[in-house]
Amino acid sequence: MVIVVEQGAQVCRNATVTGNVVIGSGSLIHPTSVISSPSGKIVIGSKSMVEECAQIKNTGVGTMSIGSGTVCEVGCYIESSSVGDGTIIQAKARVNAGCVIGDGCVIGICVEVPPNTIVPNHTVLFQDASHSRTVTELGKRNTKLCHDEIDFITSKKLLESNHRLYEVGKHE
Repeated sequence: MVIVVEQGAQVCRNATVTGNVVIGSGSLIHPTSVISSPSGKIVIGSKSMVEECAQIKNTGVGTMSIGSGTVCEVGCYIESSSVGDGTIIQAKARVNAGCVIGDGCVIGICVEVPPNTIVPNHTVLFQDASHSRTVTELGKRNTKLCHDEIDFITSKKLLESNHRLYEVGKHE
């Protein structure tokens, strides 16, 4: 099992990262988050953020991907699914196994996405996941918000000043 932390990524040591995991360049993994892949692999794209108590679990044997410029907010849960670029999984949302979440989507607060659901690009899911709307250009907005937050956190050295971090490179 190998954890790869790419250049510029910041991964807190008090996050739980296990299995074959690649953390993309410039990404932030906050304390108490869980990224676990006992049999498969998880690839988190560049400049993405996994916030406190978020859980990303690959229970399958394939590769699970979280896109670039994506935010997994506090307490969300994502299992064995694919999440596109510029997507926001809001606080306490749950993406069940086998889902494909497109680019530029928002999965609302506490929304539970049923297993094997395909969410088209630029879709906002809210209330009970049966309510949705399409918002064009949402991906650009989401990515900008993610990058702005990452830039703020890194410029103020908030993680590195308050938490021990993994070094860039491979960890076994």
